[in-house]
Amino acid sequence: NHPHSVCRYFTGLAQLRAGNLQRAAFHFEEADFDRRWPSKGLNEAPHAIVLYRLGDLNRAAEKLRSSDDELDRWLQRLLDGDPLNGPWFDLLELLYFNELAHQEINGSVPDRRDSLNGIRTASLSLFEQ
Repeated sequence: NHPHSVCRYFTGLAQLRAGNLQRAAFHFEEADFDRRWPSKGLNEAPHAIVLYRLGDLNRAAEKLRSSDDELDRWLQRLLDGDPLNGPWFDLLELLYFNELAHQEINGSVPDRRDSLNGIRTASLSLFEQ
């Protein structure tokens, strides 16, 4: 009962972990086509890793920028007090894979402490109400 893109995404992750980069790329590309998945942006960072390992540096950089844009949108939604479109753990997954991709492709991870601390403060204030 899961959307086709979710199944393709998880298959792509499994193929990436197994080192089957061509298969992983295929599944991540297939996952891009289904617009029904509210957390579609999860696909971008692991896809960037695969493309980077395959030597497609331009497309890898493009996917990583797309992942950054998606993550920034999600963080801004939370800072604005708006709910996410998907489950909360998708944000953790997006953060995790975005950082992995940055570490592998750029050798460093963006500093998002201000945004994350803002979300933490806003979340804690909900308990005080």
